[in-house]
Amino acid sequence: MTQNKYYIGLTGGIASGKSTASRYIKLKGYEVIDFDEIGHRIYDDEGTIIEVKNAFGSKVFTNNKIDRKKLGKVVFSDKKKLEILNKITHARIYEIAYEKSKSIDEKIVFFDIPLLFETKNEFKEFYRNIDEIWVISTTLNNQITRLMIRDSISIDEAKKRIKAQMNLKLKERMGDVVFYNNTDEYDLYNDLDIELKNLEKRVLYE
Repeated sequence: MTQNKYYIGLTGGIASGKSTASRYIKLKGYEVIDFDEIGHRIYDDEGTIIEVKNAFGSKVFTNNKIDRKKLGKVVFSDKKKLEILNKITHARIYEIAYEKSKSIDEKIVFFDIPLLFETKNEFKEFYRNIDEIWVISTTLNNQITRLMIRDSISIDEAKKRIKAQMNLKLKERMGDVVFYNNTDEYDLYNDLDIELKNLEKRVLYE
């Protein structure tokens, strides 16, 4: 990644509001490289399909395509299986994100990375270029409720998925800027507006 740019890692927990924040930052005109978006695309990649089939079998496929819901049920109930899936996908995602970042002209670039802290040690060279980390956080109850509504799943399934990720409180401690998304999206937008203005003062007008 080029040295004259300012890179921000945006992360959070499942159903914390990170995607809402990412969409708003993009709407405000900033460049956002979305790791989830890249991740969705690589599930159509032939190499990924072969590795997933070898690792998890045809039960996670529908019409010869990887069924993310079926795959999610398998990996979120078994930490070792989740680690196997991550090894298959993460290297491809980081490589694509790195190449994409090189083609951007803007000074400020955001990386929307759901598993930023979980993968930081695995991709040390990439993270040396990250200037600061923004964390979108919320309460555990909010996570559970939002996840149940969003994915139409039971409370037990929601808790299982949250438990499979790093604790949000720990992410808060490791972040440079923390946004508490505990009310509605408009409060989150206001907080983001304030920090984006501060960011421009620090980076563009220093």
